[in-house]
Amino acid sequence: LGLASGCAPSVSLRVLRPAEVPVPPHVDTVAAVDRSMVGNAGEGILGAIEGVLTGEGLTVDLEGRAAAMDAVSDGLAASPRYDVVVLPLDPGRSESSLFDELLDWDTAASLCAKFGCQAIVALEGFDSDSHLDHDSYRVGEEGEDGKEKSRVVHTARRETHVLAAWRLYDVQRQKILDDQRDHMEVETWSHEGDTRREALDGLPSQYDTVTELAFDSGSWYARHIAPSFDWVRRSYYGAGDPLLKEARAKVREDDWGGAQALWEQLLGETDGKIRGKAEHCLAVAAELEGDLQGALQWATKAAQDFDVARTRAYRWELEQRLLEQG
Repeated sequence: LGLASGCAPSVSLRVLRPAEVPVPPHVDTVAAVDRSMVGNAGEGILGAIEGVLTGEGLTVDLEGRAAAMDAVSDGLAASPRYDVVVLPLDPGRSESSLFDELLDWDTAASLCAKFGCQAIVALEGFDSDSHLDHDSYRVGEEGEDGKEKSRVVHTARRETHVLAAWRLYDVQRQKILDDQRDHMEVETWSHEGDTRREALDGLPSQYDTVTELAFDSGSWYARHIAPSFDWVRRSYYGAGDPLLKEARAKVREDDWGGAQALWEQLLGETDGKIRGKAEHCLAVAAELEGDLQGALQWATKAAQDFDVARTRAYRWELEQRLLEQG
């Protein structure tokens, strides 16, 4: 879908980004499970990492795990590649073997037979840590009486780390497709105030910081193993010739067929600059329709006829998209 932007000669385009991990075509349904909820699994995975973080509270980490699982499940469900099921497991019951350090294949096969999946994505370990700093400094300012005076400004700064371990199991072939043991999400928040308490109160809560970063981790892993949609902007030419200006108005009306007809009229122009602009616009229209090869052909012609940074950059973008799709 393309949406014309307000005044700028550009459109927004929704593109499908390929996954970083190749997943065999027999995998149609993925089950998501949190294996980090007991020490046997989670501590065993994270314990292998040098400098493992120390969680600041069981409640915060439990909420973080839940946020990570929500995010990975939502991200996989949003991909056109998979159907997703979330496994409702109780580690104290018959599924206890699920929480060994490595997922037992017999247990995995039993779960997939029960829930109709061919692969399992597992949160293997989770830990969080935060560092809080406070500082103060003096600033000079003019008082109401016009005299120079100084006041103390307090600064509070919190740096939060969330460390997660993820695995993707191909249950049908009994193969680990991906093993990410040390994915780290880090964010720093800061706030200033007239007092130390005011500065500290301006920081988000520890609960919010951990759950936000945990959600980011789950979203990242979903994109890592599943194709995902993303929005990109594509500039086009809407000036330099009356037909280009008229075509721009057609784009604003979402009349791409009318715009293309106008751009095609300019292909016979002797002026390479005008012809190249029209070819660039036709490349954008082709990409909007999902024809990447056609878009690259038009962009290549545009770069030859009108060799400027915008046309070269767009041709490179198309080449990268084709490379990503293999």
